[in-house]
Amino acid sequence: MKYSKFNRQVAVALCIVITISMFTGFKNYSGFGSAYYENNIEIFDGVSYTEIIGEHAINGIEHGHIVEAEIDRNGVIPLVYNGIVRGTYTVGAMVDYAESQGYKVLAAINGDIYDTVSGTPKGLVIHDGNIVTSGYNSEKVISFDKNNRASLEIDELIYQANGIIEYKKITEIQREIDVPIEKVTIVTSQAINENGESYIVETEDIETIYEKQLLTEQIEETITESVALNIDFLNVPHGEALGLHLYNSHYSDSTKSNGIYAEVVIETDDVQFGVNKTIKGIVTDVNRETNNTVIKDNTIVLSTVKGSKNYDLVSNLKIGSEIDININNPLNNGLSEAKECIGYYYSVVENGKNVTNGTNINPRSCLGVKRDGSLVMVEIDGRQPNYSRGINLPDLSEMMISLGCEYAFNLDGGGSSVLYVRQPGKDVKATKVSRPSENTERKVANAILLVYKENTSDFVEHVNVYPNYQLMMPGSTVTFNGEFSNPLYEKINYNKSITYYTDIKFGYVDTQGNFTAGVNKGSTYVEAIIDGKRGRNKIDIVDDIIIIPNTKQIICEGGEVRKLEVSAGYGTERVYVPVASSNELFDWSCDSSIGSIDENGVFTASTGTARTGKIYISYNDKTEVIDVQVGASVISFNDTASHWAEEPIGVLAGIGYLNGIGDNLFAPDSELTRSQFIAMLAKITPDREEQIIIERYENQNEVSVIVLPNENENIDDLSLQEDLINPGMESTTIADNNTPTPSGITSNLSETNKMNFTDVNEEDWYYEYVKWGYDNGIISGMGDGTFAPNLPITREQMAVMLCKYSSYIGFILPQIKEIPVFTDQEYISLWAKDYVLTVAGAGIINGFDTGDFKPQGVATRAQAAKVLYEFCQLKGIL
Repeated sequence: MKYSKFNRQVAVALCIVITISMFTGFKNYSGFGSAYYENNIEIFDGVSYTEIIGEHAINGIEHGHIVEAEIDRNGVIPLVYNGIVRGTYTVGAMVDYAESQGYKVLAAINGDIYDTVSGTPKGLVIHDGNIVTSGYNSEKVISFDKNNRASLEIDELIYQANGIIEYKKITEIQREIDVPIEKVTIVTSQAINENGESYIVETEDIETIYEKQLLTEQIEETITESVALNIDFLNVPHGEALGLHLYNSHYSDSTKSNGIYAEVVIETDDVQFGVNKTIKGIVTDVNRETNNTVIKDNTIVLSTVKGSKNYDLVSNLKIGSEIDININNPLNNGLSEAKECIGYYYSVVENGKNVTNGTNINPRSCLGVKRDGSLVMVEIDGRQPNYSRGINLPDLSEMMISLGCEYAFNLDGGGSSVLYVRQPGKDVKATKVSRPSENTERKVANAILLVYKENTSDFVEHVNVYPNYQLMMPGSTVTFNGEFSNPLYEKINYNKSITYYTDIKFGYVDTQGNFTAGVNKGSTYVEAIIDGKRGRNKIDIVDDIIIIPNTKQIICEGGEVRKLEVSAGYGTERVYVPVASSNELFDWSCDSSIGSIDENGVFTASTGTARTGKIYISYNDKTEVIDVQVGASVISFNDTASHWAEEPIGVLAGIGYLNGIGDNLFAPDSELTRSQFIAMLAKITPDREEQIIIERYENQNEVSVIVLPNENENIDDLSLQEDLINPGMESTTIADNNTPTPSGITSNLSETNKMNFTDVNEEDWYYEYVKWGYDNGIISGMGDGTFAPNLPITREQMAVMLCKYSSYIGFILPQIKEIPVFTDQEYISLWAKDYVLTVAGAGIINGFDTGDFKPQGVATRAQAAKVLYEFCQLKGIL
């Protein structure tokens, strides 16, 4: 074994013996699994942060973050941030806002599930004693009293308005009157005319008589009476319930109603709602058949839709009359003393016992409460096969119980899961330590922040030591960076030099904090001292490592020189974490027929005829093999001669990555289907069996594989909608499909985590390829239960799949080109935009000469060949 680096150098730094604990193997976290990496630091008095990476027996790789805090100690308090209800914010933006208000944020985790159409959280939200929103379907909530004690509470608050209505009432009355009637009687008599003849003469005898009749009259009168109105929702958008809604400026600048509503404006000196509080105001405007009424800083608005049971009552509230808004707590529970309050997704632990079930594996955010009142924030990354799979609810419950939680609450998981932490000396403010499944932080409804308010100082109290690796091979070097913080663990600048010490039994450390391990395995510490202040961190020296070459296959020309790279991991074959290493610590050899390789991994291919062979990388009793093809054959198809993609098609076909369509034809300009492209990706993967590889990069105190934008999930607990997701559903995170909600508030069922596309059958030629892609997070379907295997693949879909494939194999697409601004960039789907820009920055998929990208344009077989060719070159295969 090689330890030449250690043997050649002399220890120039002062060394002292430090008490050490030998490395004893893996620590097990119940529900989480065996932790191969664990780093714990104190970030404040009584507050710690732990990062863990491990292997779950079923799920595979897990990456978690834990914050434990004694919230009644040293001024640490929980704070619920919501902002405007009709807006959503990243947790990072919430941290910035809290800092601008004079708070110092130690940690922050995303909060309640919410509706993405409106930004409304499901549960009750209280901040600083003021009710921000009732939530659209609040049930149980987490409440913090003025002493910062947390409790689980039932939300049965009653919201009521007591006012005066005024309306016109028309009354009909009847009375009897004498109506004169002329009675006409015909009287006959006999008369003689001038001829002496007689004739009959009729005359009218008119007599006036009176008859009794009923007369109906309408009398209009103004009615004023008291009315009690039950309010259904506070600062929640209108929905199908046809309820009565109440709004203040926490909601938005207007009611956002769209339709025919009765909306009443109430002026008041106090617009803040609170539990067991009464707000008194004056009705200033009653607007009938209106909508979207403006909300001012000194007004609240009652609103109900036409056709609701309260429409007429609200319409008749008397202008100028007094009105009271009462919020009562009939249960008289802890909500009466609530200073901060927030809803959650599910309870997972109550009274120290698991109260949940379900096997769906997802990213999770969780808040726990210990018996002594301490809070535990846990975030488990997920939906990233090479980085972290996620965790189900029973395992999350078991983990929270193992951390000492009496109660634990599953917050808004999925793509919304995120945790911010301020690491002392390293961070000026809390920064994101988790990695959201979309790789860009989702905007959410609210969050829980751990904050304090104290005066700062420039006095150095803590020396914080951060290694760029926690594990290292014998003979390797790890750099320890010393940072300074004051008594409040806040970063301060200090220009004095640090003196480093370690136990010479395990290695030496130079004046710059570079620790080089010797031949002994075990655990030791590197200590930093300045002005009598000390800080230290542990390092584990291991040789039971896994060899991780940067490629599994090389295709090169005769005489070509390639520099290969290898890294080390610690764990199992399925899951391992990075170990500091260098090429010269491994033994390199190759088959003599293909060339030669030196001790640093520089391979020189032989000249002459095409040939194949292997490169061997060994350490102790382990060996990894790289397949090599020197002088690859190129296939010439009858229809690709002089075609712009002739070279990439011929080279990839010669390797066996591409096939023709028969009769020595390739059909370069024909459309490529979705199933054909996933098959191509599978074929360039030497070993399609899943390999969990984590790479760690120097000068970063985090473990990561790839930093790529990940496509938006539409809702929590649903599989990624890789292609035609409805942008209007982006990041919806609603709890239960049977929960009645206002219109516009959607809900979901959970994913099965099994491929069940209705249009992919086991007898189809592409079945195994599609299943491979689905199992490894490369594809997820159209969002309607189908994969559409025979549909032509669009250029933006190809970009998405390629980025996810790159993430699967643990390869960061290098951004070697300035990202263009395409003329049709606005037409790139929201879920695909970051992917398109990533592959464009890598120079793999470019735009057209006209400056557009044509995101929905259909990709041809030639275009796909060119894309794979460029990718293989970047990866070092070609």
